[in-house]
Amino acid sequence: MKIIFTGKSDFTYNRTSVLLNGLKKLNGIDIIEFPIKSRKNFDTQHFTALSSEADFVYIPPFRHRDVRFIHKYSKAPVVFDPLVSLYLSKVVDYGHWWKAPVKLWQDLLSFRHCEILIAETEENRLYYARKFKIPESSIHCVYIGVDTDIFQPIKNEEDKNTFDIGFYGSFIPLQGIEKIIETANLLKDQDDIRFHLIGSGYGFEKIKKLVKQKKLHQVIFHGWIPHHQLPQAISRFDLCLGIFGTSLKSNCVIPNKIFHYAAMKKCIMTKDSPAIREIFTDRKDIILCKAEADDMASKILDVKKNSIDYQTIENNAFQLISRNYNEISIADRLVSILRAYKEKI
Repeated sequence: MKIIFTGKSDFTYNRTSVLLNGLKKLNGIDIIEFPIKSRKNFDTQHFTALSSEADFVYIPPFRHRDVRFIHKYSKAPVVFDPLVSLYLSKVVDYGHWWKAPVKLWQDLLSFRHCEILIAETEENRLYYARKFKIPESSIHCVYIGVDTDIFQPIKNEEDKNTFDIGFYGSFIPLQGIEKIIETANLLKDQDDIRFHLIGSGYGFEKIKKLVKQKKLHQVIFHGWIPHHQLPQAISRFDLCLGIFGTSLKSNCVIPNKIFHYAAMKKCIMTKDSPAIREIFTDRKDIILCKAEADDMASKILDVKKNSIDYQTIENNAFQLISRNYNEISIADRLVSILRAYKEKI
């Protein structure tokens, strides 16, 4: 099977790199990377000729604007893997309702100009079908998974006397970082607890100001770090935090970090949601909580005091993700969807 990866992308984003690495490890899969640097200089004739010899053309996350353009020149079926609905992310999550008509149109246009639409959870698949009136048979779930060549257990031999809680991500509404700060405030009398925040973005300055106002000296900002340095940073955490947002999007996603933490055999605490329960089970391989500081603080203390068997939880998470959601498993899932499509046409 020959698949062309195309779009205005360098194909290094986590979702894309997991798929690419996995596909390259499968037998009988030929990958061609055909990035679009600019539409003005895009060789449409060459692309059309190339696509006529391919089985599928894959467009990576966030490239909604490329789908209609690529579909126009492709002779092969187009697979779009948006990862997000622009309406759900840029309008609902941020409350920017004045952007609704444009973002809805961008979603609709891209979702209806592909033969196969990929969702990263079943919850998101159902959302796409309901919101945009797309037949469920055209939408398929491929979980994000993890590249186990990059994320794997690292033994941390630091001699420390602190309980280190870690989070990484962009400071967007989905993450619910305000809830983490509220939790830190409730636990500020616990002198040995440290909260490590890796990342930056939309709400970064607001969060820093909030931490300063509350005099939370145990909250440590590390800023943004390169992707390849994340495993070493994560290895220092005793408990890893997922997302705690309260929007509809937070109920529909399992973010990259959850797979990364699990592949590194780390205990994870995140907001309870329909999406997270598609894979994980509370108190078996993850700790689920309400997106409320009281509940978050209580469960952190339970982990710290060993009232929750976090070592069993992190081991179960590692076994689950490293075996069933590694890069090869995720790529194989995509290939199965593509083969099923070919059999129908």
